[in-house]
This record gives sequence, C-alpha cells and structure tokens, in this order.
Amino acid sequence: MLLEEDGEPDLTRTVRLTAVAIETGHEQALTRRPCIVAADGRRLRPSAAATAFADAAASAGPAHRAGALDVLGIVVDLHPAYWEEDQWSKRVVEWLRRRDCLVRRDDTAAVLKIAARLGEAGGVIPGATDEVDTARLVALQRALGEMPKKVRESLGPGIGRAIRLRCFTYDAAGNEQPQRRKPRTAYLSQALESADGDRFAVAARKTPGLAWVHRSYARALLSAASRCCSCSASSMRRVIASLARATWNDIFAIDMKEM
Repeated sequence: MLLEEDGEPDLTRTVRLTAVAIETGHEQALTRRPCIVAADGRRLRPSAAATAFADAAASAGPAHRAGALDVLGIVVDLHPAYWEEDQWSKRVVEWLRRRDCLVRRDDTAAVLKIAARLGEAGGVIPGATDEVDTARLVALQRALGEMPKKVRESLGPGIGRAIRLRCFTYDAAGNEQPQRRKPRTAYLSQALESADGDRFAVAARKTPGLAWVHRSYARALLSAASRCCSCSASSMRRVIASLARATWNDIFAIDMKEM
C-alpha cells in the first residue's frame, strides 16, 4: 500500500517505488492503482481518461497558476514532492507526461481536450453548487467560443457527455420536477430560445416527459455577455439566446433521438 504505519502516505517512498515500477515495466499495473498523490493528499490513478495533473515544469509560474477553466475542477495539483530535483521524482513526472496526464492550467485548448476525453471515457465532471455549476457553463461557453469551429465540433460532443445541466420536466399536473441531464437530452427552455427561433418551448408548453434546460442559465449567460461587450438589453438578450442555442445545439451536439 506504500503507507506508513499511521496510514498516511510516505511520499518519498511512494515516489521512489512508483519510479521503480516504471523502470521495471509495470506501467500498466500502476494505471490501475491510486499511486499518485495530489497536493491535497488524495491518492489518484494516473489514467489520462480519469485524471489530469497541473504541469508546474511547463508553466511560467507555479502549478496552481490560474486558468480560464479551473472552475471545472478537472486539473489537479501534484504533491510538491513530485517537483523535487531527484531522479525518482523526475522519472515519475516524465512518465505522467508521456501518458498525457500533465497539462498547463492556462492552456485552455488542452484543458478542453481533457474534458472531452473524460466524457468520451464515460466520466462526469463532479457535481457542484448551482453557482459553480453556472460558472462552469459560462467558462465553457467562453472557452469554446474562442476555438475554431472545427475544434468545437471535435471536442463538443465529448464535453457534452461529461457535464450535467440543471433541467426540469413537468408532471401530469403541470408541476416542475428538477433533474440533472446531459445537454443533448434536454430542450432549450423558453428563456433560452432566440426571438426568431421556432419557439418550440411555447408550442410544447407543459407537455409531460419533455426535459428543459433550466431558465436560470439564461440570466447567467446574459450577465457574462454584458461584461464582454456593450449593447442594449434587448439586443443582448437576442445575442445570448443565440449563443445559448449554439452552445447546446452545435457545441454539445444535442440529439433529441436520445430522449
């Protein structure tokens, strides 16, 4: 278990034994064990599909240098022991780099790829408070909006599989029932529809069984957009409704066949 008698990980011993396992050809065995220790003490598996670690060596600043997508919580700081100047630490870090488990926090494109890889592997970004949940969607909207269309189309479906949005359905009595859903399995609610859209939300009204993305996202996205450009409230609403449609329909590839 590479643990001391009191149950706490002996970092020096853990790093050295991990390096020895790498040297002796037991890399696959390591990927199935929580042999890497994070800065907060958690022991994690070095799986590119499950965990990404902040690459301090490749950053101009410290490992915890802020990144645009830090709010996603998918990039973890390694314990400082891994950045010590010794052969064992260097060997483990280089191995993690070869496995594509290291990423710079401020490399937005790389972090988006991590999120997409997580979703493609069946993983889900951990749940959070409503406030953090909304902040994550705003951050993704901005980050994906800065990417070329080809990149958005490539990464969007995977990212969509990794996130869960606050949604709601109506029961037979017309009462809202809260749910968490993948973006591709929910319709845009009326607050998120563009003014010139087909207004399906209006036509469907309270049809039982249909899932709708929660209207609170519209307020958050509108507020985020208002800090980036200046225009009237009405035009801003049209812009943000269009952005919301692009974010869910195009970027996250909503497919109503999966309902």
